Amino acid sequence: MTRSTLFIMRLIFVLLLIPLFFAGCGGGGGSDNSDNSGSVTQAAVIDEASVTDEMKFIEESVPGCQVVEATEIVAGVMGWQPLRDPSGALARLFATLTAARNQTVDYLISIDLAPMEIQGDCGGSLTIGSSHLNGVTTFTLVFEDFCASDDTLSPPVQTKINGKLIARQVGTPSAGGPIISRYTAETDGKLTIASGTEKVSLTLDDFIYTLGAPGIEPGIPTQTSPDQVAMDQLVINFETRKRVMSLTNLRATSYESGDNTVLEMTSGRLSLGGKGYVDMSTSQPLVSSSDGDIVSGAVDFAGANGNVATVIAGDETGKFNVEINGEPMDQCMDCSGLGLDDIPLPL
Repeated sequence: MTRSTLFIMRLIFVLLLIPLFFAGCGGGGGSDNSDNSGSVTQAAVIDEASVTDEMKFIEESVPGCQVVEATEIVAGVMGWQPLRDPSGALARLFATLTAARNQTVDYLISIDLAPMEIQGDCGGSLTIGSSHLNGVTTFTLVFEDFCASDDTLSPPVQTKINGKLIARQVGTPSAGGPIISRYTAETDGKLTIASGTEKVSLTLDDFIYTLGAPGIEPGIPTQTSPDQVAMDQLVINFETRKRVMSLTNLRATSYESGDNTVLEMTSGRLSLGGKGYVDMSTSQPLVSSSDGDIVSGAVDFAGANGNVATVIAGDETGKFNVEINGEPMDQCMDCSGLGLDDIPLPL
């Protein structure tokens, strides 16, 4: 199994975090009852109050993230604070997929075209299948009431997932095997997650990852020949909370530099339902280590009236400062508790 075949699955799941993780310092304002379609036409208000409101939403929705005083990040000394119970549907999605991760990797590595079925620990199933035609391999992940129970919580919380995710490895046939050029991914309708009393659904449309160094064994992308990332739309609907967030028209490049991966985002619109939208781009490339930690970089969020919020990677892993029009905020996010084991990465 090549690096790229598994990388596409890893990247899809990481994308689920983008609307929440970066929105925490991205801004939004007003109520969220005017538009829940995920498509909005007005720019979002960016000020200290609106950004703080979004940060609180992330603290409640993403396991391992919490609002902290910016001075604590600068000082590098964090007082221990217990994380909130990760009982939200999105948090449980991460944990449930992580539980199935190892079996999924075993299947992908085997390149076995026969379907594999993973049983949920409290019922339901995840069926993984694949087919190959003219250099294109299609992987399907079908969740049917796939259930996981977290007995560490009191009372225990059950999470059920339904829906279908489709990923394709696109290549051109050759005597030595398919010359792989790109990967695509999408959901077939909604992927729904029910956890306790909370329900979340998400859809992914037209995700395309084009390799900078295509081949039977794809090469390493470089700054002059980077991988290209494009995604038409990712929508996350917090149905219980009546909140819709979407990321549209994402365009980015990615390449490797030594042991690090560098991501440069040229465009992406993050919509926050009735709160409006912000336009995203990297003012400094995002650099991540081989462990997946973001070690440097900055993302700009441009909103109404020319205001810009900038999320800046801190000196310590998982800690992020934020500026509004160049002025530091008093609060930002500490996501150092968000480890790789909290995200269903197949690698």
